[in-house]
Amino acid sequence: MTPIRVALALTVAFGLGACAQVGDVTRASPLMPLIGGAGDAPAGVALPRDYKVVAVEVAVPASLVVAEDNSYKPRGDIVWREDGPGDRRAQVDGLVTDALRGAVADLNGARKVRLEVVVTRFHALSEKARFSAPSGLATHDIQMTMAVLDAATGEVIEAARPVGFKIDAHTSEDAIADMARGITQRSRISEALVGMVRRELGATG
Repeated sequence: MTPIRVALALTVAFGLGACAQVGDVTRASPLMPLIGGAGDAPAGVALPRDYKVVAVEVAVPASLVVAEDNSYKPRGDIVWREDGPGDRRAQVDGLVTDALRGAVADLNGARKVRLEVVVTRFHALSEKARFSAPSGLATHDIQMTMAVLDAATGEVIEAARPVGFKIDAHTSEDAIADMARGITQRSRISEALVGMVRRELGATG
């Protein structure tokens, strides 16, 4: 079973929790012990990554529940309104894929790899939360699993692990001010996704 199928199975089996109201980042250390390709390095020694990402594969499982209710805390795994009515899973897939591809575009290491990402939670804000929740009480909660595989052989270099982040969401007057400056939920979440994956892969800058 491939890492992406394992992650999909785990998503179905264990389900998902609700958004927390504390900002943090779920990530691994910038230098992780690699699985496979470790050469003669002693056991437990972390090796620096030297990747060139040639493919990013994102999955948004059909098992994730889409919340369309206009409430402060919609009940579901996906809360996303900024693209207007449509297939929310496809919209989230597109947003995450675009952000991650941009994040790794300048990585030019010796080993060609592909990323396999499975979204497990994507909580932006409903209209009600965005425009009437008090400042400081809402978050963007984005969670997923990520695996790194050799692009040529499919060898698992870094097994699927949970990654993600929670950042303060701008509401009320802050949201209106963002709109006036052309700042969207998409742009803030995309920026956080870029930073997250670059940290995960040990990228600098």
